[in-house]
Amino acid sequence: MKTNFEIIIVGAGAVGTTLALLLAKEGLSICLVDKGSPDKITDKDYFAGRTSSLNLTSIGMLKDIGIWEELSKFSTPVKKMFIWDGEGDSNIEFQSKDIKETSLAYIVSNNAIVAELFKKFSELNNLTILTNETVKNIIQQRGNAQCRMSSKKVISGKLIIGADGISSTVRSIAKIPIRTWGYNHTAIVGSVAASKPNEKTAWQVFTSSGPLAFLPFDQANGANFSLVWSVNKERLNSILDEKKALIATLEARSELRLGNLNILGKTLTFPLNQLHAKEYYKERVVLVGDAAHTFHPLAGQGMNLGLSDVFSLYKVICYSRRKGLDIGIDTVLTEYEQQRKKYNLRMMALMEVFKYGFASENSWIKLGRNFAFDFTKKNKEIRKLFIKAASGVI
Repeated sequence: MKTNFEIIIVGAGAVGTTLALLLAKEGLSICLVDKGSPDKITDKDYFAGRTSSLNLTSIGMLKDIGIWEELSKFSTPVKKMFIWDGEGDSNIEFQSKDIKETSLAYIVSNNAIVAELFKKFSELNNLTILTNETVKNIIQQRGNAQCRMSSKKVISGKLIIGADGISSTVRSIAKIPIRTWGYNHTAIVGSVAASKPNEKTAWQVFTSSGPLAFLPFDQANGANFSLVWSVNKERLNSILDEKKALIATLEARSELRLGNLNILGKTLTFPLNQLHAKEYYKERVVLVGDAAHTFHPLAGQGMNLGLSDVFSLYKVICYSRRKGLDIGIDTVLTEYEQQRKKYNLRMMALMEVFKYGFASENSWIKLGRNFAFDFTKKNKEIRKLFIKAASGVI
């Protein structure tokens, strides 16, 4: 097996796999490493697991790399968003026609994205895939870095890219410092069948327990929504105690706007945390996606920010390589960090404001958010700006 590469990417989720395909198509020698077996995803897994809301910018990226035409068959367009305050009487509606687009976003499972990317790998002979492997150590050498693997294999590259999520092993080994705290919330995700059609609408209500979203996602097994509910830990156990009780709670919180509900299959839970790497790179190691930044899924922008990281880093690497520069040196990686860090921090700060505003029980803040809803609803230009930002067209 080959052991020397230009780039080693750790983490074969949607972010890492997209970056691997982009760089390999440019002729770089790539090794993609994952602790699981993402290459074993089958057709029956396409609607399983977590889903993502891909904005129009992300869709454009996936079109450019040639997977969207097929992937779109497993996605559901979002043409409208209806948001309301469960603790008040305000609501707002965003429509794609308001910005002269056919859709605001598309809902698709992460499994489907990864599987379609892996299909493209068969066309490349400069991409090596190591599954069921983890990085145990990274040793800096002159001009490259060595990765010692769990299987005792040793591979090396000019650049190591950590795309291995919020609990990034690469980030930890490289000793890249972070700022992080817990939200005291857990996300509940699952597939829901509603008696009313989804109308290609994303429904989101801000409840006393946390924001609850029903994303339109037509599945082969009869579901027509993907559920994402951020619940405070104090309420979590009582909500999950019994399936019937959970369904009743969801119907009550959604005010039966979607009709009667049924949960199909198992629900998954995962803790919600805020995290941001103080540095995006260190000694031939660079971070992308959730390894670099993770925040509340309130606006569903996590995957979109990760894909934006990918395309930024891809362009920086390719440009530097064409100029004959060492792609692992700080002056190259600084350019990527400068492009992405400020934008990611602004988005995280905005999500913190929303999270605080809608979680607060303070009567003045409740009054203020109702005012904000009404003001945005009545102001056509402000509403357009919100829609464009959410759909990624600005």
